[in-house]
Amino acid sequence: MSPRPAVSVCIPAYNHVRYVRDAIGSVLAQEVEGGLEVVVTDDASTDGTYEAIAAMADPRIRLFRNARNAGPSVTANNNIREARGEFISLLPSDDMYEPGKLARQAAVLRARPEVAAVFSHMRYVGEHGAPLERAIPDLARPRGLTRTRALRTFLLEGNCLAAPTVMFRREPLLAMGGFDARLLQTQDFEFWIRLCLRHEIAMV
Repeated sequence: MSPRPAVSVCIPAYNHVRYVRDAIGSVLAQEVEGGLEVVVTDDASTDGTYEAIAAMADPRIRLFRNARNAGPSVTANNNIREARGEFISLLPSDDMYEPGKLARQAAVLRARPEVAAVFSHMRYVGEHGAPLERAIPDLARPRGLTRTRALRTFLLEGNCLAAPTVMFRREPLLAMGGFDARLLQTQDFEFWIRLCLRHEIAMV
């Protein structure tokens, strides 16, 4: 077996044949000290998504497939179980990473051992990848974030953390037991609450 990579990027894929190659490509283009892997679980896509991923010839891609459509939480949890990295990031199959994203977040986790997860801001893009002229609310661009401030924001304003931006430290993530498979739309929000009740977070 190859050495453990520094970062595992976990991609749950479902019927995103138009976007999934760009999503994976944005990960493979990252430069990360210690290397990376891309762990993809296809949730029984019907549009050729699985075949498009399987055709990507890169040994860093590890591809799995659900026998039937199981939903986003089950698919995400499978990726997390299969991930081998010291740090674990999430990326939906229709999103992309900015250059340098993984290296910057890994540096934060290496420098701050008290931090279990680091998030970032994001930009909206259209179906062809061009930036959208769309206002990003202040809620989605928090500054100086700590777990205490995040919990207060959750209760008073709403979810201020974006799943496609997160990088976790491996051990705290696994200890939390994954996403709640009963939830289809708010599984990340519920997970952030559990995370911030236990661990410190950071934002870049």
